[in-house]
Amino acid sequence: SMALALMKKSENELMALNIKMSESRFLNLRLQMNPHFIFNSLSAIQHLIVTGQTTKSYKYLSTFSNFLRSLLKFAEHNFISIDDEIKMLNMYLELESLRFDQSFTFNIIVDESLTNEELLVPSLLVQPFVENAIWHGLLHKEGEKNLKIEFQNMNDEYITCTIEDNGVGRIESAEIQKNKISVTKDQSRGIHIVKERLLMLQQKAGKPANIDIVDLVDEAGDATGTKIIVTIPFYNQDES
Repeated sequence: SMALALMKKSENELMALNIKMSESRFLNLRLQMNPHFIFNSLSAIQHLIVTGQTTKSYKYLSTFSNFLRSLLKFAEHNFISIDDEIKMLNMYLELESLRFDQSFTFNIIVDESLTNEELLVPSLLVQPFVENAIWHGLLHKEGEKNLKIEFQNMNDEYITCTIEDNGVGRIESAEIQKNKISVTKDQSRGIHIVKERLLMLQQKAGKPANIDIVDLVDEAGDATGTKIIVTIPFYNQDES
């Protein structure tokens, strides 16, 4: 069937990706993109095929294939257009939402003045923060789980990307993580790489780049989630 053919194609792409990711120059990508994510997405899709959810399996397989293709395409680029970054983010979130059985909702809001091929951002910059929000914030939460990502233009000088989750907050998350050493290590490594790449951008653009973390609380002082603000200076290739 068509779904199985697509599946085969995705598995071949996955093999190609693994070979590529084992080369040292793809270290950045390998460290940043959680390999479990890629395999788990494929298993989730396999489950759809096995249980005969054909329409759904087509949809996610083509998202997965496009995501892998984009990963392979952009692996060598330190910078990609903000449009491509947002497309990748969308595909990533759709796949995560499949794995969590659509248990969380997400929306990405983008300032219209930003959708512009010339504007470059470090590739896959936002993904580790989004992954963190889902796994550490939303996963352990009861009730409605929401994730909001907003890209804003700060007077043509900076892009701010705000990642806001209504999850359990950092303190409770840290408590939960105490017993899961490996997860936290992978996570902080991904974010450590983002920090290094933001420093690189800071040098190239000659403007500061920042990561700010805000713990959200209600009037009673109870945690209501986490907000991360990443400040990315405007950068286009022609200037460098």
